[in-house]
Formats: sequence, structure tokens, C-alpha cells
Amino acid sequence: MMLIIAPGLDVDLQFSRAQAEDAVRQFQKRDFSDLNTERFATVLIRDRGLQNYMELEAGGIGAYQQIIPQLGAVTQYWKVPTFSPG
Repeated sequence: MMLIIAPGLDVDLQFSRAQAEDAVRQFQKRDFSDLNTERFATVLIRDRGLQNYMELEAGGIGAYQQIIPQLGAVTQYWKVPTFSPG
């Protein structure tokens, strides 16, 4: 679990970086077994456009904080590209 802290915003991620990388390993093994990669370039992506809109036009940080738990609101996610050096 990871806690992201930005000015006025606390987001409790229930899916860690290690879990995201493990999910990619399993997916790759199951669906792309011939693909051999050794490394990850994992990054947490945040929807800053949505956050800016919510903070400036739709009710402020409190409104943004309220939509985060909603199932349809994807405000952050792990992007996990895999590669082999060279």
C-alpha cells in the first residue's frame, strides 16, 4: 500500500508498484510466453487534467477527493512497460 500526498490531497493506493509488476509478469507469461523481457519502467500516472478541472471548476479539492473512491473514476494507475536492455 502506498500513500500519495499532494497539497490538500491524500490518496491511499491499494495496489502497490510490486503488485502491478507482478500482474504484468503473470499477464506476459500467460498471453505472451515467447516475449522475454527483463526489466520494468514502472510509473504511477495521475490524471492531472481531471484533478485541475475538479479543483478549479467543479467544487475544489474536496469534490475531487470525493470522486476518487467511485468505481468509474480512474484518477491514478500504474503504467508498466517491460523491456530488455539493448
